[in-house]
Amino acid sequence: MTPLSSVVNSFKLYFSNSNRWTILVAIISGIAYYLAFDFLRWNQYDSASYEAGARLLFGLEGGADLQGRMSKPLVLLLPGFFEYVFGITPKYGFLTQSGICFVLLLFLWKEILRNLNFSENIQKLGVLMLVLSQPVAVFSFGILADFPGWCFMLWLINTYLTSKKSTQWMKIALITFIGLLVKESVFVGVIFILISEIFKTPNRIINVLKFVMLFSVIYISTQLLLQSLNFEGLLSRQREIRNWGGVFEIQDISQVFQVWRAFEGVWWFLLVPVFFQNKERISQHWFRVTIVSFVVCVVIIPFIHPAFLVDRVLFMFFPLIFIPVLMLVKTYEYPKLSVLIVISGIFSLSYTWLIYHYTFQGIFPVYFTVSLIFPLTFLYLFHRKGSVSV
Repeated sequence: MTPLSSVVNSFKLYFSNSNRWTILVAIISGIAYYLAFDFLRWNQYDSASYEAGARLLFGLEGGADLQGRMSKPLVLLLPGFFEYVFGITPKYGFLTQSGICFVLLLFLWKEILRNLNFSENIQKLGVLMLVLSQPVAVFSFGILADFPGWCFMLWLINTYLTSKKSTQWMKIALITFIGLLVKESVFVGVIFILISEIFKTPNRIINVLKFVMLFSVIYISTQLLLQSLNFEGLLSRQREIRNWGGVFEIQDISQVFQVWRAFEGVWWFLLVPVFFQNKERISQHWFRVTIVSFVVCVVIIPFIHPAFLVDRVLFMFFPLIFIPVLMLVKTYEYPKLSVLIVISGIFSLSYTWLIYHYTFQGIFPVYFTVSLIFPLTFLYLFHRKGSVSV
């Protein structure tokens, strides 16, 4: 095959019916979220520190290393460059960066599901689950760094799933190196790869040791680079976070609701009626990898980030929740599942909009009840015994 024909085929692939559908979803949801949550965009607590960091990176007036943002300098590069060259305030650079990564996130996520051998319809369900999640809607065009971080997390996982053995570790090393200079979310991808290698055979111990050594070298390299640039490293940032106090000093019981909202609570209870009907899936490699990776992340994060009960912090675990859910719901019919996801998602996002716009905190019991009863009733009524081709 000539290089030209290869390029043409790649072009056709990315404008296939499937990807046109994903582009359409990205456009519609992107416009809706930009307009619906514009009132939140300019008042995010962390935004000022990112803007100050972007200015500091280019030596501009108003630059400062607030909240240790210089420990992840690459995410500050584009917004700082916009102001340095064009005089455009960094906030618009961050908006542009987040918007681009919003689209990339959907395509990377769909590619991961394809490489895990999910059918086309299940891939679409996964995209709907992602795009209708509250943190995606609220922060999709934020003056923040979460979307670039989530993109590198998915890019790392997808590279692990797709790369040939001869080049796999080289690509993983490069993405991890860059990702560590973008956002800590890349650690979720690292844990995913580590757990996968632990479950693999043969040469399990050797492969695990190789990966641990590779990651250690990459991590030390990034921190030495930051030190040479007189930037704060992740360890310094970590000490600063630990000085905030312990988990129970920083957070109260009401913030536990963030867990429900971060992952859309219906997915937790969606597992209940299908778990025991799909026992054969529990033994699958990727099911075990995602579940164990999730448990490891949940155990670690309170020690690393005591203020972890924040929806956009928790949401970096989304692949570790959605992948096993998608594996378990294969026995349900695609049209019914898509209706469930869309209706539940719209209901959830409407609740989120009301909470942020009008501070209707008292309606959470209503939201909780509906988001619990509706999917369980729906799935029990329409479940078909046996495997359904989707």
